[in-house]
Amino acid sequence: MDNRQHYAAIIADIIGSRTLTNRRQVQTKLQMVLQNINNYSFLGTYEQLIQTAPFSYTFPKPKQSNFIKDSIASSFTITLGDEFQGLLSDCSLAVPIVDYIEHHMWPVRIRFGIGIGEIHTEIIKDSPFGMDGPAYHIARDMLMQLKQSEKKHKEPYTTIRIGIADNEKLSLMLNMTFSLLSTLKAGWTDKQQKTLHTFMEAGQYNQMQTAALLGITQPTVNNALASAQFYTYLHTLAGITSILSEECV
Repeated sequence: MDNRQHYAAIIADIIGSRTLTNRRQVQTKLQMVLQNINNYSFLGTYEQLIQTAPFSYTFPKPKQSNFIKDSIASSFTITLGDEFQGLLSDCSLAVPIVDYIEHHMWPVRIRFGIGIGEIHTEIIKDSPFGMDGPAYHIARDMLMQLKQSEKKHKEPYTTIRIGIADNEKLSLMLNMTFSLLSTLKAGWTDKQQKTLHTFMEAGQYNQMQTAALLGITQPTVNNALASAQFYTYLHTLAGITSILSEECV
């Protein structure tokens, strides 16, 4: 079976998993986070991100919700103790899913390899095993490159690397962007992380509601968002999401 459509394969692992003192609890939490993704629980948080391209002079056509909810081609599953993967038929969901995992697994750090290309075998919905194709090969290569770069001096810092079949220029641009975003996130404090997470998740982009949930003032929420350069971060994710929406075709 030669499936001409492009898919986004995500292969990721936990950084420094062997040194974690609460490794069992982390794996249990990861399982719950992946289940939330498979149930599309993340869509409400990222709906604005999926449908908006703030740096563009044109607006993408809104996606049909029933199409989005059929876009996880193969469920996100833990394949090894510290490694997991999933397959998407809608590339625009790759960035929201990665961001969702990062926020919900904090302070545990995760590296993500994303590969966009064809799948040459039958798609298996509930199992990551038995599938093959360029999307998986690229994702695995991206993950290996991340691991290798961590051991070298003078390498750009990043926790996300993407490879797009037959589009090296776009891959390069996105990887430079991911590096800048990873550097920005690395500077966030625990308090900023908590505020940003609540603002996106429970607060639904509402500063007053976020303040009430955290027991702080609205100006404190606003200062946390501003000092973290959160809106620049969010709008950049939206721009990447819009660009990737054209790749799984």
